[in-house]
Amino acid sequence: MSSTISFFAYKTECILKAFTNISSLISIVLIIAIVFIGANEISASESKLYKGITINSSDDNGLSFSIDIDNPEENIFASPGQTERPIGIPVLIAIPSGSTPTITKAVASGAVTLNIENRKYIGGSSPVLAVVSGTSTMRWREIITVEIFPYYQGTYYSHIDIEIRFQGAAKISMDTYPAQEGKLFDRIFEYSVLNYEQAKNWPVAKSRPFT
Repeated sequence: MSSTISFFAYKTECILKAFTNISSLISIVLIIAIVFIGANEISASESKLYKGITINSSDDNGLSFSIDIDNPEENIFASPGQTERPIGIPVLIAIPSGSTPTITKAVASGAVTLNIENRKYIGGSSPVLAVVSGTSTMRWREIITVEIFPYYQGTYYSHIDIEIRFQGAAKISMDTYPAQEGKLFDRIFEYSVLNYEQAKNWPVAKSRPFT
């Protein structure tokens, strides 16, 4: 137990020193990655955050991916007092510095009939399949949260295709510089965002203070 606590304290200190402007969702991701997985074992390919998600294409102009959902009950059943709130699946996606993300495609298929008669509280049906619900930064890299709602317009879907386009991305110039970070950050960044392989080489704003 003592070794676990020491490990937690050490890694928490590292995070507090290394990262700024992190949203509550990203903070949760970091805690999971550091405490339960360990800095030396963080890998997007092994991450349970995006289990069931397949990247179809990814470049500087956008991202296309598909999600297959095996556990419908976890995504529509809510807690008492939350009966009308749609329950979404959050996905963290890095975007190029200065770009504007737009969801250009959201298509659902594989309608599923659920046995929910014995459930008292059910999350509300969503009028949209996917929405950009928030923006954050992680070590001066821009990140968006895309929420996907499989319980859509009264029907649950087991497969959803999403396409996001990035417009107005910054180029390497006097206002940007190549991203260079340490191994700890790279591992956490890889675990946290869906499109790490493309995003790891994007430039970041030069307004970042030097440390």
